[in-house]
Parts: sequence; C-alpha cells; structure tokens
Amino acid sequence: MTASTGMTFQAARITPGEARDVWSASTEASAFTCPANLELIAAEVDWWGVRRGNRLIAAWPLIRQQRGGDIGPPPFTYYVGPLFLSDIRVNMCSARAWNAYTGSFRAMVEAVTGAHASFSFSLPLGLMDVRVLSWWNFDHPGEKGFEITPRYSARIDLARHPDEASLLKGMSGDRRRAIAQWSMSPPAESGRVPVERIIELHDQTLRRTGGQITPGRHVALRRMIALAQSGAGTITGYHPDGSEAAEAAVIVVDGAGTANNIFSSTSDAHARSGLSSWVTWQAIRRAHARGLRWFDMNGANSPNRAANKHSYGAGAELYFDCRFSRNP
Repeated sequence: MTASTGMTFQAARITPGEARDVWSASTEASAFTCPANLELIAAEVDWWGVRRGNRLIAAWPLIRQQRGGDIGPPPFTYYVGPLFLSDIRVNMCSARAWNAYTGSFRAMVEAVTGAHASFSFSLPLGLMDVRVLSWWNFDHPGEKGFEITPRYSARIDLARHPDEASLLKGMSGDRRRAIAQWSMSPPAESGRVPVERIIELHDQTLRRTGGQITPGRHVALRRMIALAQSGAGTITGYHPDGSEAAEAAVIVVDGAGTANNIFSSTSDAHARSGLSSWVTWQAIRRAHARGLRWFDMNGANSPNRAANKHSYGAGAELYFDCRFSRNP
C-alpha cells in the first residue's frame, strides 16, 4: 500500500535495512527504534517509510508485542514512533525543511491509517510539532482519530557535568547522603543475574508501589534482558553483605548517545536502605565515563516517579503518547 501527498511524497512499507539507514541519520534515533533492537524486543514490526523522489527521508515502526495482537510500544520502551532525517528536522525555520517534514509525516499518516484501524505510538523527544495529527482529525470529523497525550521523561544532560562531583551536586541531599553511606561499604557486583531473580525483583517493586503485574510485562522484561545480553546494554546485580542472590538489579541499554535506565529494582529487604540510590548512581557515573550525552530515566509521570527521578538531578523532557482509532 502506498500513499502520496501532492505527488511529491510516496509512503510505503520498507525493509529493516532501509529503516536502519534513516535511523542512523536521524536526530530522533533512540535505542527503542533501532531496527536491530526491535527484532529482539518485538514479536512483529511493520516498518513504513516515505520517499521524496528516490530519497528515503522518514521511517515509522509499528510494533506488536504478540503476533496478531494490538499495535503499540511494549512495556519498558519509549519514543517508539516516526523518525526523520536530521537535515529535515534540524533547520525547521527553513520553508523547505518544514515542507519536507509535514509532507512526509502526512504521507505516512495517510498510509498507516489506511493500513491499520487502530494503533498506538509515541513521538520521540524533540518532536514537538504534532499538528499533522490534528490536521488528520480535522479532515475526518466522523472518525475518533488521534488522541495526543503529553508525557514526561527525566533526563540528565551528562555533557553539562565535567566530573562526578558535579553530577552529585545536582542531586537532592537525601540521594547524596544515601550514596555516601553506601560508599563506605559498597555492595559486591555481578554482571550475570538469573532472569528469574530479575523478575522477582521487578514483581516485589511493583507490589510495593501498587503497580500491576501482568504476563505481558514479564514477556517484555525477558526480551529486554535478552537485548541487554546481546551486547546492546548491561545488566548489573548488587549483593550487599555478601548476599548470594542479588538484592538489586539495573538494566541499562545504550543507543544514539543515550543510556536508558530501563529497569531498576530492589528487594523488599532493601526498599528503605538507600541501596536504590547507590545502584542508580553507579549507572549514571558509568554512562558519564562512557562519554554518553544523556542518561534517560525513562518515564516520570506519576507524582512519586517524578519526585524519585528528578531527585537525581534530571530535567523534565516533554514527549507525546498517541493513540489512533477510526471508530468513535
């Protein structure tokens, strides 16, 4: 299926290899839209792209966590949506670039809404102009159309901090005190944590915080573990007082200059010991040492999650979750 806008932009399904070309040259690229990563964390990926002439200038992955299931980003992923070439997005004050952005986006929207009756996705950080979605709603008054919800993540701009002292200075006093306490007797670390132990820590954390434990979350977490084990990230377990089982675990996945803190959980026994501050600090300082630009804490929308994540010195970053349905 193809769609065109003014006979200039042509939208059609593309291959993961073609999507990779767009991803590697896009300011919206992230670990969650890397085609190689999506092969591991999604059951199905329906890639769409837009060409202007012979040049592929945009791509959009639509994801199913289960084959034949609903289309939408799996748990533990963020910013899974359209990508545009950097030269289109960087200079949006240029009429040519703005026309390329809106024209390619409209062509993809027409093609994707023609192929799928309902789906959900996120827009990547920095993509603030969502008028194309509102225009579709205006042009189709009889349809439910696009619902656009503002969301927030919490990111630390690592490039602003010359050293670890600067990073610590940006944190709350409670965080610094907990880190200082654990620094006097740091817990042992391990790079291999059994999958079932990670799931146990995940479930304990959700029960404490009132979260919902579902089979779908377990499936998604297992896939994220496999992604980290493939070399796209790291898994670190922490063993205070020589404990045999990890009492905390962190999964960090790197991509496009960003360390994504996709999973961080502590056991019930250490829920109030300050261990979570220590393990998060280790992830932050190591991302800084690797020369990455950002440390993304991935999602800071509820009052508790926002307070927790911003206490590490992270700034608020706006993005949008979107849902499309043709029928009211």
